[in-house]
Amino acid sequence: MHIAVIMDGNRRFGKENNVDGHEAGFEAMVVLLRALSEKKVDMVSLFVWSTHNWQRSARELASFRTLVKSRQEPLMVLAREHSIVFRVVTTDTSHFAGPELASLRELEQRTQHHTGMTCHLCCSYSSRQEMQQAALKGSPMEHHLLIQTPVDILLRTAEQRLSDFLLWQSAFAEIYFWKGLFPAFDKAALDKVLEAYEHRERRFGR
Repeated sequence: MHIAVIMDGNRRFGKENNVDGHEAGFEAMVVLLRALSEKKVDMVSLFVWSTHNWQRSARELASFRTLVKSRQEPLMVLAREHSIVFRVVTTDTSHFAGPELASLRELEQRTQHHTGMTCHLCCSYSSRQEMQQAALKGSPMEHHLLIQTPVDILLRTAEQRLSDFLLWQSAFAEIYFWKGLFPAFDKAALDKVLEAYEHRERRFGR
C-alpha cells in the first residue's frame, strides 16, 4: 500500500497554540511514520515542502531550514527502529543551501540498505515540474517520474485541495480530507482513514 499525505495546517496550529508550527508538524510526522511502519505499510510519500512555499515569509523559511539541518538524527533513530528507507524527492534544488541539501542526501545514504517501509520526503517538490521534467527525458513519460508507484490513499489535512502533489500517481487514489490541522493528526485518526479505505470499492475507471 502506498499512502500519500499532504501535511497542511502547521502555520495555523503554531499561531493557535503559540508554538513553532513546523516543529509541531515534524513531531506529528514522526508519530505518523511510526504508526505506518507498525501497520506494515509499504510506502508513504509526504509533502514536506512545495516549490511554491519558497515565497513565504523569511521567518517561516528560517524555521524550515533549521528543521532540515537539525532533525536528521531523530529520523535516523526512527529509521533504525523500523528499518525505514528515506528517499528525498525534489524537483528544484536551487533554493537549498549546500548544508541543507547535504543533510537530506546523507539521510538517504544512511538508510539505503534498510528493508522496511520506503518514505519519500517530497521537499521543494511540484508535481507539474516532475511531469514536465519526465516528459523531456523521453517516452513513456511515466518511466521517468521521480515516484513511479501509484498512490492508493491520498490524505489531505486542513484543506480540500491537491496542491500540485503527485497528480499523475494519484489518478485512481482514494482521497480523504481530514478537517483538523496536521500537528493534531494522530494514530486514532490514521486508524479511521484506514478503516474507511477498507470499505471503499476501488473501480479504477471501470
